[in-house]
Amino acid sequence: MSKKAAAASSSSLGERRFAGKLSDDYPLWRLARPFLDEVHEAFAKELRGFTKGRSGPLRVLDIGMGDGAITKILLQDPKLDVTGIATNPR
Repeated sequence: MSKKAAAASSSSLGERRFAGKLSDDYPLWRLARPFLDEVHEAFAKELRGFTKGRSGPLRVLDIGMGDGAITKILLQDPKLDVTGIATNPR
């Protein structure tokens, strides 16, 4: 999402009251982090570079998985053995 799109989206929402975890309201989460897709892409690229020359399996512990986005990226690499721990499982 571009900066311009994020600004347009936030102005169209008006005032919103929020209670609970930010990740429970995904559109609000996305507004708070408009470049999240780019961050995930950069993480996936660095991860591929890290695991490329290594023999697997490499063990990964994901503590506090949030919405699971990083866990999904980790699971795409066949060289990784991923374990996730969620403090508030759904």
